[in-house]
Amino acid sequence: MKIAGFFQELWPPVFGTSVGSIRRFLAPTPCGDESGIVECRRSGHEIIGLMGVAVDVLDPEQGFLSGDSLLAGGEWLWRADLWRYVHLHHVLPPDEFLNKIKVHDYVVPEVEQSRLLEVLDFVEARC
Repeated sequence: MKIAGFFQELWPPVFGTSVGSIRRFLAPTPCGDESGIVECRRSGHEIIGLMGVAVDVLDPEQGFLSGDSLLAGGEWLWRADLWRYVHLHHVLPPDEFLNKIKVHDYVVPEVEQSRLLEVLDFVEARC
């Protein structure tokens, strides 16, 4: 399982070794296809939906709903708030993740239910 946005501030260590601080992945300006990335990744397949307010780790004065929810798109898993960090703070997701998005023309691909259940098993084994 590949985790997009596997930043130490957002994921517990039980998921493995993070890529480090989210601050290392801040870009000074939006990447060229930021709007496509945001729209694509907001529509992932929900694995775990959580109600509540998450705090923006880059702007703790700001909160938003359901940021801790988890979404998937086959081989990738990401938090529902990843789009927020890309959009508001210009956080760069992994290149491999971005390439996958582009290959699918910014549309989350259909994923068989059996694969989504495997992703859920992966998450539940770490919670």
